[in-house]
Amino acid sequence: MSQPEFAPLTVHNLYYHASEAPSSQELLRSGEKLIETCTTASGWHFPASIVNTQRFAFQGRCYIYTQAPPSYDRTVIEQRNKSLDSVKPWGPAVDANDEHETFFLDKLNEFESTDFDRASRKAPAAQNQTHRRKASDSAEGSSPRKKQRLGLPDISLHSAIPRPHFYFPPDDILAVPAPEIGLDRYLTKNPPFPIPPRTYYSMHKALDEKYARTAWIVPIRGTPPWQGCTPASVLEPGQASNRTMSEMFHPRAPENYAPGNLPAGHIIWTHDALAAFWGFLLDVRSGGALGAISLSFNPAPPPQLESSTSSAVGGRNAAGRAVSSDPSTARGSSSNAVQNTHPTLLGMDHFKIYHDTRYSMHLRRVLHAWSFEIRNSEAVEEIFGDALPSTKIRLFKGARLVLLDGRSKGLLTM
Repeated sequence: MSQPEFAPLTVHNLYYHASEAPSSQELLRSGEKLIETCTTASGWHFPASIVNTQRFAFQGRCYIYTQAPPSYDRTVIEQRNKSLDSVKPWGPAVDANDEHETFFLDKLNEFESTDFDRASRKAPAAQNQTHRRKASDSAEGSSPRKKQRLGLPDISLHSAIPRPHFYFPPDDILAVPAPEIGLDRYLTKNPPFPIPPRTYYSMHKALDEKYARTAWIVPIRGTPPWQGCTPASVLEPGQASNRTMSEMFHPRAPENYAPGNLPAGHIIWTHDALAAFWGFLLDVRSGGALGAISLSFNPAPPPQLESSTSSAVGGRNAAGRAVSSDPSTARGSSSNAVQNTHPTLLGMDHFKIYHDTRYSMHLRRVLHAWSFEIRNSEAVEEIFGDALPSTKIRLFKGARLVLLDGRSKGLLTM
């Protein structure tokens, strides 16, 4: 191609501004080699222009899209209870004063990614369990309770959580990347705080350990023994399952107002919410995007066993699994000593999510975004169908959970 019979060759090259620009001779040789590799013979080739004349029309120096605009779907419009007269014709400008045509970004709710398809796959449907209200221990003739009541601590929650209550990590973990959408924004608004004697330096150093394993503790009923952690309570199944009751018997996030005699600042669970959350954890575990996860439901022992357990594990500091009782109450009776002991991890019902430390922040954000959907009663759905939206409650919005290290000692709260 030393003496081409066609117009001089022009080579266009884009390069990074920080790199060194090649010389014009080098660019010309590169262009010649590129042409040689793309052609079977010397000389210029003029490809034929293939245009879909049914969709495009050539007008001098441009092409025009000739497809007709979409037509009205009368069936869809009638389902939306609108008439054809109310639908604007094709092409007019948007009316800024029409609230149905315009919206403002600052008036939209904060976006929370709930795309957990990459983090989980559908697990087998858990067997539905019926929760029957236990007979009251009150004497005959006493008036029934009319206030909402929290689940009594001596009532076991074994039947509320579908069995089994412990899952090993899956044998096969799918090679799916962890979801990164919204993680930086979540950490900016919800920074972790180290638990003494940990410092910020030692906390971040522990989180950077490549092969370490940690566990998130999700309280179900009781108060975690670390300062600043959110306690949790469970509503009685008899009242919580009655869908005709008011919303005060619904599960509730700690930042929401608590009506009646419900404790403020608690995660309020119902048996339905516990079963739904356990199923959600199984989906996340099976997905594999958050690494190898093992799950366990840890019920608290009965009060008489809890007292002996508390005395047996006493003497450990608040960074461990339990804290000792107040020395000023040690001289009192055994019943008073039990009532005045500080809460312990063994003395509260909780979920334990054991996972790889490198996924701790991802997993916490997934828990923050999870919501429980309260469905309407069958009678209401028969009347209104899908027109009446269901209610979704994010139970962990405003909650502060604890992360334990490999020795079950408190690492951080967030």
